[in-house]
Amino acid sequence: MVAYNSFNVFQEDLAKGVHNFAAAGHTIRASLTNTAISSTMAVLSTLTVLSSGNGYTTGVDVQNDEVRSGATATVFGVGFTITAASGAIGPFRYVVLDNSNTTSATRPLIGYWDYGSALTLNDTETLDVKFNDAAVGTTGTIFTVTTV
Repeated sequence: MVAYNSFNVFQEDLAKGVHNFAAAGHTIRASLTNTAISSTMAVLSTLTVLSSGNGYTTGVDVQNDEVRSGATATVFGVGFTITAASGAIGPFRYVVLDNSNTTSATRPLIGYWDYGSALTLNDTETLDVKFNDAAVGTTGTIFTVTTV
């Protein structure tokens, strides 16, 4: 299992109200990239994401939602599968999450998974993107924020 990493700016963006994952238009999207990641990056345009093709669509909607219980807010997403079709997808090393907030053209970054080296999906190979190890097609926790 690959560990989730948060971009440094994400917590600041939460405090400034950049993200509202329960509101319409605040859609968490997942993209593949082979651009070297720095935790100091802030917006999607600082990365070169893979173009759509061969079964992959850039910026997959993870169908997010947010639920609060007391001082804890949890953001959920639905796991999905990318399947290479009619050719290869890649190379890519990272799956990156951003907020395609319709009120902001910047597409602020949230977090990413680093596979440690570049991968290429050959024709018919798949990549499952799951949250909190929930099965593909079901809801899992992307992250939890707790106030003290």
